[in-house]
Amino acid sequence: MGPARRLRVAHRARTRRRARPRRVRARRRDAGLPADFGLRRGRHDRALDRGGQQPRARLRRSVRRGVAGLAPVTGLRRPGRGPLAECSAFLAPAWHHAHDRRRARKERAVSDWEFIEVEREGRVGIVRFNRPDRLNAMGAEIGTEIYYAFEEFNADPDIGAIVTTGNGRAYSSGADLSARMSGEAESAPRRPSMSPWVPEYLALRCKPLIAAVNGVAVGVGITSLLWYDSIVASTDARFSMRFAAIGLTPELGSAWALPRIVGLPNAKEMMLTGKIYNAQEALEFGLVHRLVEPDQLMPEAIRLAEEIAANPASTLRTIKEMTYHELFSPSYETTDRRSTSTFSAALETPEHREAVRAFAEKRSPRFHDREHMRGVVKEMDQG
Repeated sequence: MGPARRLRVAHRARTRRRARPRRVRARRRDAGLPADFGLRRGRHDRALDRGGQQPRARLRRSVRRGVAGLAPVTGLRRPGRGPLAECSAFLAPAWHHAHDRRRARKERAVSDWEFIEVEREGRVGIVRFNRPDRLNAMGAEIGTEIYYAFEEFNADPDIGAIVTTGNGRAYSSGADLSARMSGEAESAPRRPSMSPWVPEYLALRCKPLIAAVNGVAVGVGITSLLWYDSIVASTDARFSMRFAAIGLTPELGSAWALPRIVGLPNAKEMMLTGKIYNAQEALEFGLVHRLVEPDQLMPEAIRLAEEIAANPASTLRTIKEMTYHELFSPSYETTDRRSTSTFSAALETPEHREAVRAFAEKRSPRFHDREHMRGVVKEMDQG
């Protein structure tokens, strides 16, 4: 082989290597998959773990990083095509990475809970914080258990919504300061990788979350609620952004989220004074969505969760994604374009086909009957 031919062969090889990633990304885009779907993640994650910057922009383009310090979205599996491709209800909803689900099942059995209690009622999963002697203060251990409980429910197609509450007279008194003062928490990471208290995790990767606030909610006990989907409180509930009173600043993006929920003047008052507000004041602010007597708290929260869980899981997830992403939308035009595209895709889903048919036949939709939904999908595939 002469020098000229060797150069031509080398040039063709380089061209193929350069073109392949573009072809792969184009096929993923046409299939409705994230650009980083299936890619191994190495230096990217290690750099983030060290607090460094991302070497590449691997986040989905629709996510707007409006809150500093949020964990990256790590690629959500979307089988099929289109923005609502995961809408096939006969598949277990892919609320997060399959790797995370396998790890959760392997490392934590449901019966192993020490700091929480886990229950199921119909299509509703219930997590009770169970440290009443510490007013359900949050530490690494209880945070890890809450995370694994959420993961179990997220992976279970028979669960459509999650309710959290506290045992005793508190919902949660925030971070466990006594453990921090005694040095127990010194070696623990500031935000463990399995912590549930990450805004993107609560807003995007969890099934609909309803808080049943039974008592005091302070610190992370209130800042985490800002990323929940609904808050039901008893008349015994109390709320406080207590950070300024103990020389700390608001966490979990709450300085961004709280003004958007209760208004800027109310948010500033709550954060600057550290005052404790009763349930009626929280309702007037708009922080609480429903207020009930203590003995009606869990029945009301479960009733709301059941109403939500009756809807298609994939549609609920898409709505959660839409509402979160549009918080960071640069313009109304962008929001309108995305919502129009998503609505058009939803018209072609098995869930919509089943809802229309159920309406015509004067019956309830069978979204959660997997055999029935397989039949709907097969019928759509046959035209």
